[in-house]
Amino acid sequence: MNTSVRRYPLGTLSAEEFLHRYWQKAPLCIRGALASFTPPFTPEELAGLALESEVESRLVQEHPSGQWQVSHGPFSEEDFTTLPESHWTLLVQEMNRHVPEMALLLQQFSFLPGWLLDDVMVSFAPIDGSVGPHADNYDVFIIQGSGRRRWQISHQSASAADLLPNLPLRIHAHFVSEEEWILEAGDLLYIPAGMVHHGVALEDSLSYSVGFRPPAIHQLIASYVDDYITEARTRLEASQEEEPFLYQPNLRAASHSGEITLQTQQQVAATVASIPLDTKAIGRWFGRYITETTAETAAPYPAEELTLRQLRERLSTQGELWRSEYFRFSYIRGEDQQTYLYVGGEEYPLPSRLQPLIEMIASDRRFSLQNLATAIGSFGEGWELLLTLYNRGALFFPDVDP
Repeated sequence: MNTSVRRYPLGTLSAEEFLHRYWQKAPLCIRGALASFTPPFTPEELAGLALESEVESRLVQEHPSGQWQVSHGPFSEEDFTTLPESHWTLLVQEMNRHVPEMALLLQQFSFLPGWLLDDVMVSFAPIDGSVGPHADNYDVFIIQGSGRRRWQISHQSASAADLLPNLPLRIHAHFVSEEEWILEAGDLLYIPAGMVHHGVALEDSLSYSVGFRPPAIHQLIASYVDDYITEARTRLEASQEEEPFLYQPNLRAASHSGEITLQTQQQVAATVASIPLDTKAIGRWFGRYITETTAETAAPYPAEELTLRQLRERLSTQGELWRSEYFRFSYIRGEDQQTYLYVGGEEYPLPSRLQPLIEMIASDRRFSLQNLATAIGSFGEGWELLLTLYNRGALFFPDVDP
């Protein structure tokens, strides 16, 4: 992968230098990192999105009494017209799904694995708007879109004992700032996971937060074991064999019936250890797991399924395809001239001659006809792959599809 600093909003740092010195270690402010970035919508249009039921949004208010209040959308127009002039924040999640230009912003961070991406959250706040000092369990790049916002950070602990009690927000009770920056339009602030930070609007302010969230380890392990059990039961039902039990034909007489003997402990340990832990098998499972689409985020299907001929004709007319932000894309290089593409929890074993196409659709977000044709070359299965992904809703035409 080309890691030229010209591609990334890291100032004078290369991607490798940033990852070595700052990633999950220390905060970093880069002035003018995205100076050419223009917000693709107004605060009024952001509020308009928060009226829609399929959009996840929140209003956070800090009252003069010091109490905090969180309200969840969808909101009404009256909710906004009755707000005070200060001390509130509107937050809208998954803006990369709702506004295509927001998805293109993610290309600025392509030096990070795509499977880590959480979403793009946009917040608007008038003067003194804030969500309180808090720590997140994900890494975040905050881009100032318009206005100014003061950010303060601290290395304080952020355990449950450090938080204000009985609140729907994880607000730090005794925040003490150790360092601060005032962000202006185009500035970028990176905050590592777990670091307490506090942002306060100094005037009407739009901020964009690009979050990268790793899977929780316990959930990861539990999902792997659950999927292994499900697959084992499916194989068992297909074979029509009896379910295996922890039989002990060589059982010895018990000296004390309440004891779990060493023999039993060893048998149980051997049974649990029989769960496959092959790196390649786990890698392929992880590809399916980490790209899986949940029911709550199910993508809209295209208005109609296309044939291969119709897809190519429409692409010739429209000029480009886009990747749906409702799907995650990743791939694993396999053996025997094969690559495994993962899209929305589905695995596509593909010949390595399609590697240029696989890399393109797993890493970029918009694809011109010329670039697709170059990547596919004379291999017709590349077009078949695009057709399959389009009819799943994983690819779309921006001026035609929902």
